[in-house]
Amino acid sequence: MIFRTKFSRLLPTFASLAVVITLCMYLVIWPGPAAAQSVPLPTDTPGRFTRTTQPTQKSLPAGATTPTPTPISPVVAPARTPTATLAAPTIKLTPTVTPTPGPKIVTQPPTIRGLTAIVVDADTGRILYTKDSHVSHAQASTTKIITALTILKLYPTWQALQATTTVVQDDLVGEANMNLRAGERVRLSTLLLGLMTNSANEAGMALARYAGQNLPGPGNPVDKFVAAMNAYAASIGMYESHFLNPHGLDQPGHYSSAYDLALSGWHALQNPLLMQLAQTKVTSVDGHDFYNANSFLFRYPGATGLKPGWTDDAGRVLVATARNNGRNVLVVVMKSTLEISRDVDQLMDYGFTLLSGQAQIPLQSVRLGSLAIPGAAQGPVATATPVPTPTAQPTPTLVIAPTPQPTLPPLATATPTPVPPLRQIVNVQVLANQMRSQLHYTLRLAANLIVQ
Repeated sequence: MIFRTKFSRLLPTFASLAVVITLCMYLVIWPGPAAAQSVPLPTDTPGRFTRTTQPTQKSLPAGATTPTPTPISPVVAPARTPTATLAAPTIKLTPTVTPTPGPKIVTQPPTIRGLTAIVVDADTGRILYTKDSHVSHAQASTTKIITALTILKLYPTWQALQATTTVVQDDLVGEANMNLRAGERVRLSTLLLGLMTNSANEAGMALARYAGQNLPGPGNPVDKFVAAMNAYAASIGMYESHFLNPHGLDQPGHYSSAYDLALSGWHALQNPLLMQLAQTKVTSVDGHDFYNANSFLFRYPGATGLKPGWTDDAGRVLVATARNNGRNVLVVVMKSTLEISRDVDQLMDYGFTLLSGQAQIPLQSVRLGSLAIPGAAQGPVATATPVPTPTAQPTPTLVIAPTPQPTLPPLATATPTPVPPLRQIVNVQVLANQMRSQLHYTLRLAANLIVQ
């Protein structure tokens, strides 16, 4: 009796265990909605899957049987059809045609910063533009054009220029130089090259001293040579100029006008030897380096010369020559600023535009007269502004050096080029180290080299 009572108490426990065991077997053996179904998802790569989904388990109504699950086939992404890669179209590049550099078209007279200026047709002497061209100012290193022309009047051949002279301490003036040393012997041709390229002041002094020693009469050799410079200037019609030194450093009473500088430039154009020296850009001669201080040569198409200058009193000065389309134009600007390159280039463009007949003003209507040069048809000249009258001094007659020089044929194409071949600038810093103070002066003269 006691046993039955205990068994009856344990019977519900056994029944509960049986139910639990049966439920567990049902879940494990019988597949149904409660089982987790792995649903493959397509990815970018066909046949590979990355996620599974867990469907939500729903309770069945009372008495309903669990439906047989339908097998789920994996969803496979369709294989991609390879897309043909299109070749990039071949682009035919149009060859770049670099136009031949030449003057720009400037149809009207430009406005310039320089106080005085002149533009001349160098082939006929006809004046194409003028701005107070008869007013005199300090002319700075453009003085050296007359210095060179006077030397070549006294020593007209290349052979005569092979004479040598000794540099003295008094010759070493100014900051534009070719690094001459006192006691050094140097040829006249080398000095003339330094005068026209480096704008070497001591070269002008050494040339004046040598030539003056061979001029007749007493007195300081340099003073005698300067007197010869004034005589030569007067002989070619430079009546608005007066020279007191051969280099152009500021000195009261040392002046010229744009008109007179144009005269000196025209006569320089008639001397092939002088122009050959003035057109030399970079070279080395007799242990000296030469770099042309005339930035116009490096930037303007067809540039052929000639001589820049700069001092405190003169400001920026330039005598420029160029040849384009078979025509030669000469421009002078005085008393300008760092913008002198713009002044000169625009005036040069205007001159070539006039000669080509593309200016708004017809060439025939430009009546400004002509330079006082042989063969020029003289016309009305712009009204001259009174200039200071220098102290009257006896003007000596220009004479040839007493030492007879052999007569040589004129400089011709077949004659060996007296100036050594130009060397390329490989390294600007090396050149700067070689030229020291000369390059410093050159850079100051060549300021505003590029004109937009």
